[in-house]
Amino acid sequence: IAALRIISSLVSLYIYRTNDTIQQESFICETIVPLGSQVQVYLPDSSIVQLNSGSVLRYNSAYNKSNRDIYLNGEGYFTVKKGQQIPFLVKAGDLNVKVLGTIFNVKAYEEDNKIEVGLIEGRVNVYTKNEYADNRILAPNQHLTYDKLTQQMHTTSIDATSIYQWTKGILYFNKSSLIDIC
Repeated sequence: IAALRIISSLVSLYIYRTNDTIQQESFICETIVPLGSQVQVYLPDSSIVQLNSGSVLRYNSAYNKSNRDIYLNGEGYFTVKKGQQIPFLVKAGDLNVKVLGTIFNVKAYEEDNKIEVGLIEGRVNVYTKNEYADNRILAPNQHLTYDKLTQQMHTTSIDATSIYQWTKGILYFNKSSLIDIC
């Protein structure tokens, strides 16, 4: 796991540095996490993403220059660098999560019927198509669930420490059905 983290970080850094010498050429940086593993990715703006098993993270070479857009399929625990002028945007299926500096978790596996966003610190704006009309602003200790089938968002209060226990190798279940656990 440590080797995967180092390799992922070095590849991201190499791609970012190489981009400085390539004129106007655009490419996609991608991190794929094998099943049963976790990987920590250091982004060019010093933000950190810890990715869970089976996750895929993508961003283009314009990251931190004209945008800070991230594409996530899977689960990621984000520690976003504060004080940046360009908003940080996670695109996870039908949902977008926009922040300027905060700590949050997004669970958005393509095969799941729901997308989950849990906020630990700061504030995030979660929306589908329209950032201002179809959105929810989360405060710390709030959890948003988006149902892909009904396209409805539901917000609840939680203990935020429960949403990132996976980053420590802990499986945490609270009021979960046996089907959800399986």
